[in-house]
Amino acid sequence: MNNLEDHYQVFKVKDLTHELDERIKNLYKLYFEDVKNHILKNSGSLEDARDLFQELALVYYKQLQKSDFKIETSEKNYIYGICKNLWLKKLRDRKIVSIPDDNFIDNLKDFSQQEIQQNQEKDSLIDLICRTMDQITEECRQIIYLAFYLKKSSMEIAGATGYSEQFIKVKKYRCLQGMRKMIVDSPTYKILNQ
Repeated sequence: MNNLEDHYQVFKVKDLTHELDERIKNLYKLYFEDVKNHILKNSGSLEDARDLFQELALVYYKQLQKSDFKIETSEKNYIYGICKNLWLKKLRDRKIVSIPDDNFIDNLKDFSQQEIQQNQEKDSLIDLICRTMDQITEECRQIIYLAFYLKKSSMEIAGATGYSEQFIKVKKYRCLQGMRKMIVDSPTYKILNQ
């Protein structure tokens, strides 16, 4: 199942109208690579990406069937939003990440304007950190992920990567300093600190 057409055939739903069939097939052509890259960067495998994309296409297909369905954003953003939500659910189910409960949304209504502003700034900073993570080397990304996301010790990271514990300590420090410099020098960070 190496090419896109083979992958699509696994998902193909019987009795779709030709127009809808083409639309879902185009989802694979347009968005599978982005979804795959997101999954691979966030603790997933190629098989996870394939499975998730099938779920994503089914969700989208069901939405398209609703007569009152309307996308309030671009199709790409909508697809990516579904992807992120489905993948976060998978990670939560695997106990890799925790997600706030339903009361979190209800509590948003009670936030003051200042709290909303602070959360927007926090979200902007998180986005900046994520963009910075995409710009650093794979080696740095792996060490930072293991150290801070999976909470592994330098000794455990050394065992997983094949480097010495001392090398990991030095490399982690240098990676963090490099990221810090990239973040502090970015225009987004300067705007957030005005």
